[in-house]
Amino acid sequence: MTTITIYYIVFVQALFTTITLYNLKNKSSSTNLLVALIAWASLHILFSILRYSYPAFSRFMPLEPFVFAIGPLMLLYLRATLRKIPVTSTVNILHFIPYIFFFSLSLLYQDKPFIFRIQGFKNTNISVAMLIIYCVFSYISIFIYSIICWTNINKAKKNIEDFYSYEKSKKLIYWFRLLTITMFIMYTIPTLLGIMSVISQNDTFDTSIIITIGFGLICYMTVFFMIKSPEVFTGDETENPWELSTSAKKVSYGKSQLPKEILDKCIEKLKFLMDNDKIYLDPDLSLDEVAKKIGVPRHHITQALRVVLNKNFYLFLNEYRINEFKQRAIDPKYDKNTIISLAFDSGFSSKSSFNDIFKKFTGQTPTEYVEKAKMKAQSQI
Repeated sequence: MTTITIYYIVFVQALFTTITLYNLKNKSSSTNLLVALIAWASLHILFSILRYSYPAFSRFMPLEPFVFAIGPLMLLYLRATLRKIPVTSTVNILHFIPYIFFFSLSLLYQDKPFIFRIQGFKNTNISVAMLIIYCVFSYISIFIYSIICWTNINKAKKNIEDFYSYEKSKKLIYWFRLLTITMFIMYTIPTLLGIMSVISQNDTFDTSIIITIGFGLICYMTVFFMIKSPEVFTGDETENPWELSTSAKKVSYGKSQLPKEILDKCIEKLKFLMDNDKIYLDPDLSLDEVAKKIGVPRHHITQALRVVLNKNFYLFLNEYRINEFKQRAIDPKYDKNTIISLAFDSGFSSKSSFNDIFKKFTGQTPTEYVEKAKMKAQSQI
């Protein structure tokens, strides 16, 4: 398969992924950043196709600046999804300064040929020092943003269940880890091969094709997750990462910003809903829905839970579901029900999440707990 054929295949794949993701029903607002990233990659691949197909176009934008945009876009997408950090902060513009710099520099070198290989430095009128700086900073950018993304994923694990269910939290963490690792590898391999080819003086391999294949892999993973785990890209968030206020963006849980009586009142309303209305039996219950029911902002609930009960929302919610399951498990009228049917009736939405959560809370599997509970009940008769 020729290089140009690979470019065409990945371009069509990226275009299809962009259109499909853009038209996804109930798409979360932060997913638009992923749409922008893949659309930008599509444009980048199109430029590569034009450079290969039309020699005159090879002099357009010889210092490809796209590499300096993928890291910032990945970071903003990750933070908006996992940590609910708004995108419109003016500080975020600073992330794109390297892109703006090299884009401007490319305009100055439009009459120079685009370099596909590091060895081609000697065949261009562009300063070798400038080309080396470009290549070095390209990889440094990817390396730094990969580390920052990984750090943000680890930070998000601490309170992601304030925003999403246990099952969706696991899928989101897995998705962003996969995306970050793929981004890192797709730029690290060609960088190492480029260095080796310079040392060996072998000018036969176009390392940029690996980056293109990497984009194709990201597109494939995106479509796969859209089919298998669409909740990774969908949501009913009432707070848009573009519009989230600074005060709500980061709540100080250690030192409450709200009076104690307000926090206590919030917990009182929350417990009333759980005990009397049993809203936890709804497997799709979200923090936003609860906030609407008790008439307070969602960050008031998360702050109240942290300060008063030292819990996040989904930990609080799943405690009720676990207790509901325990009550049903020892109730004779549910003897004919299977364990998983009792779990679903208690508000859990999947077998895997129920098993994980139950083991986390009790240190036992559901089967072990039910057997011991029934044996204890029979011994008391």
